[in-house]
Amino acid sequence: ELTTAHEATLTGLASNQTYHFRIIAQDTDGNVTATDGHAFTPTADGHYLFNTVADTFVEEDGIYASKRSYGNFGWMHLLLSRGRECYLRFEVTGVLGRIVDAVLRLHGRQSGTGGTVELLGANWDELDVTWRKKPNIPGPRVASLPAIRADDWSEASVISGVNGNGAYNFALTSSDAHVASMDSRESLGFHPELIITTSDDSTTTGSLTTFNIAEGSTLSPGPP
Repeated sequence: ELTTAHEATLTGLASNQTYHFRIIAQDTDGNVTATDGHAFTPTADGHYLFNTVADTFVEEDGIYASKRSYGNFGWMHLLLSRGRECYLRFEVTGVLGRIVDAVLRLHGRQSGTGGTVELLGANWDELDVTWRKKPNIPGPRVASLPAIRADDWSEASVISGVNGNGAYNFALTSSDAHVASMDSRESLGFHPELIITTSDDSTTTGSLTTFNIAEGSTLSPGPP
C-alpha cells in the first residue's frame, strides 16, 4: 500500500547521547528527496534533551553606534533587555509517551533581570531577522523567566506551550533596561536547552517524527 506517512522506530539508544538523523526517500519513478538534518538526545528516566537549532537576538537601538535599528550581530551570546528580544527555535523529535513537563534552560554570561517567555506567531530566520522585521509575538505568555545569573543556569517551565513532537519558537522579552547576556548555540559550551519529561521511561526507544514525502516513496539510510 502506497502512503506518504512513514515512521521508524529506533532501539538500543544510549542516554545522554546526541543522535543526528536525516530521511532520504525515493519514489517509484526514482525521484529522491531528503529532509533537513535533525537531532535529539534521550536522557535517563523519560527525559529528552534538545538544543536550539536556531537562536538570535534583535535590538531597537545600537550599542556601538548612536543609532542601530537592524539588530542581529551574530555574536556567540544573546542579549535581553528593554528594546532587545531573543528568539529560540527547538525541534522536538523522537519523544514517546505523554509529556508532563518541558523546561527551558539558559546559561548566563552577564547577570540581569529575567523577563517573559512567549510563543512566536510567525517564521523567522536567525541570519536575517532584525528589529524592523521581527516576528509577531501574539502571546499568551508561556512562562516567567527568572533572573539571569552569570555562570549559572536559569530555568523556566514552558509546558503550556509544548504538547508533542514538532518545532517550537520562543521569544524572550524584558521591560528592564539592564542587559542580561546568555550563551547561544554558537557558544563553545552551555547551549540553550529544552528538557522534555514524559510519563514513560523512553530512554531505549525512539520514534522519528512523521514526514510527508513523495507518494510511493521508500526509505533508505542516509548520512547524519
